[in-house]
Amino acid sequence: MGGEFDSKKKLADLLRKDFKFITKNLDNDPSEFWSRTFIKTTVSLIEAEIFLLKQEILHYCGNNQIQLSPELLLFLNNKKYEINSSGQITERLLQVRVTDDIRFVFGQILSIKGHKPQKDFEDAGWSKVISTIAVRNRLTHPKSVDDMNISKQEVNDCKLAFNWCISNVVHYLDQEKNDIERRVTNLEIIRDKLINESSKDS
Repeated sequence: MGGEFDSKKKLADLLRKDFKFITKNLDNDPSEFWSRTFIKTTVSLIEAEIFLLKQEILHYCGNNQIQLSPELLLFLNNKKYEINSSGQITERLLQVRVTDDIRFVFGQILSIKGHKPQKDFEDAGWSKVISTIAVRNRLTHPKSVDDMNISKQEVNDCKLAFNWCISNVVHYLDQEKNDIERRVTNLEIIRDKLINESSKDS
């Protein structure tokens, strides 16, 4: 899929390892260091998983000759174009709110592949995604010491947010697996018919 995909995949793998390690330290966290790190790492991991889903969509469309509109290609590639001070067209990274990006990706998966998320945006977990991202933003751009304080509830909400996102990613992969198994079964049926037909002619 390309160098950027490989780079993000390595990042996601690293963040998954960090996530597991940090989770083990949450129970002994008097300074709230691990709680802050947990929330920031979790949101970064969600962002990485969403990027990988975008690449999966692009890969699927490319393999199946599905034409995407120019704007969809830009959004899926996280790109935009601007005219710089020299009058030249320049490629830039598209900055999208994480919550909007999540809605966009699962909307495209439904539109292009017909796969529905396991947990929709009415599920209680989605509200935890929204609140957890808000906490991450607060930690990233603190205006006071109080902004660095993390409650047990915010940590628990982060866990629920992560579960909402990962449940939907896993559900998507399960649907992909089912699609592949159906295609393999159909190919085996066609193969067996050809074998039977050829044996009759011989």
